[in-house]
Amino acid sequence: MRKQAFPSLRELLFSAFQDGRRIIILMSVTLFLAAGAAVTISPTYMAASTLLVLLSPEYAYRPEAGADTFVNMALERDAILSSEISILTSTKLQYEVVNKIGPERLYPDTVKPEGWFARNFHRLLGQRSTRNPVDLSVEQFSRNLMAYPDKSGNTIQVGFRHRDPALAAEVVNDLVAAYLAVRESVYLDVQSDLVQKQVDKLHDSLDLASAELSRYQRESGIADFPTQLDVLLRQQGDLNRSLQATETTIADASQRVQTIKAQLAKTPMEVVQFSDDESDRRVQATRDALAALTQKEMDLRQSYTDSSDKVVAVRNQIAAMQAEMTKLQTISKPSAVRKGLNEIYATLDLDRLRAESTLAAATQQRLAIQQQLAAINKAVGDLYAKKAGLEERQRQKALLEQNYAAAMKTLDDRRMQENVEAKKATNVRVIQPAGAPLKSNAIRIVILAGGAIISLLVGLLTAFLSDVFRRGFISPDRLERTLGVRVLGSVSSSYKFKEIWSLADTKNKWLPG
Repeated sequence: MRKQAFPSLRELLFSAFQDGRRIIILMSVTLFLAAGAAVTISPTYMAASTLLVLLSPEYAYRPEAGADTFVNMALERDAILSSEISILTSTKLQYEVVNKIGPERLYPDTVKPEGWFARNFHRLLGQRSTRNPVDLSVEQFSRNLMAYPDKSGNTIQVGFRHRDPALAAEVVNDLVAAYLAVRESVYLDVQSDLVQKQVDKLHDSLDLASAELSRYQRESGIADFPTQLDVLLRQQGDLNRSLQATETTIADASQRVQTIKAQLAKTPMEVVQFSDDESDRRVQATRDALAALTQKEMDLRQSYTDSSDKVVAVRNQIAAMQAEMTKLQTISKPSAVRKGLNEIYATLDLDRLRAESTLAAATQQRLAIQQQLAAINKAVGDLYAKKAGLEERQRQKALLEQNYAAAMKTLDDRRMQENVEAKKATNVRVIQPAGAPLKSNAIRIVILAGGAIISLLVGLLTAFLSDVFRRGFISPDRLERTLGVRVLGSVSSSYKFKEIWSLADTKNKWLPG
């Protein structure tokens, strides 16, 4: 037996003619089903809107609040449109639109109770029905929603299919409005809340530093370190100068006491106050001159020191006058003599008492000044010892004040920027809002055309399968190609011949056909 070749077009047509009734029936059934589907299905309306996406800084890199770095980086057009479509078709927006319009308006079938079959099916599986009208409506909503970008421009087409044209347009407009609101919050880049938390934290730290500084100043007794130090140093300087002046006074007083004591040792306590000869008068005159010189010395010492030239000259005169008086008293002996207290001695002794009193007072004053100076020195030392702790707390407070001021400036700048961004127009513009479509989609024509195409395919498939699974031969060509013998003749079945005979070249005998 030879290998069967693929049937020719003539054979296929002949086979189709033989099975025409079956093919027509199947094609008719297919067309009938398509026509029924086209009649029963409800037409839907597509409401569409066009959005224009403009380039803006929203798609560029945004540094964090307070950062000075800048990165030149931005998204491409396709990425921008893809991001916008992702926001536009997000599940959150779908739920928002479904909840706003209501599932009973969009898809009334979702709010109906489950049928008998569904209830018993869930009961058979031991499950509880989780039928949620909103979830079911969102599922259908996502299937009927359409959003795609323009291939060359910066526009986005948004569409929605629904049986009610007015409701379809309402859904698209509500979806676009919700999309604009959501994208504003997405691209707003609000960082002021984070900066506000940092400001509050710095403010609390600054309050703690201020309280710690006040506590340290209160415990250490430092109200104003520079002022207190200046006052103590001034007092220290005044006390040092007073101590030096007192030391000078003590030295002068000591020298004066010694000088006076030396003069007292040389001056007699009693002197001749009256004698009856001429020498007495000369002695008296010398004594008076000596008293005048002594008084002059005392007056000079009130203004000059003991080593002054004037004081030394007067002392020399006093010494010469005392020598003269001693000489007069030695060479003359009066007949009647009356002695008394030497006024010069009394004056010197009084001057000694005054000098010793001055010395004692100066010594006491020096002791008091030394005690005060020791207290001042101790206060200065304690103040310097507490300076390190004070400066450390002051540095911490100053640093926190600088950080707080910088954070407040960043917060003010950020709030101003966010206010400007919130008030400026969005970079997505609605070119054409959705309106109620006047024409429905050609779904019935599509179904009928599809049914016609399917019916043709069914007819061809029926003819092919009938020819493949046929157990006999309906044409001489098929017989020759299958058996490899030549058919000499054939008789139609319309003549009611029960057998067809053919002559085989290879066998050279009659074979039943």
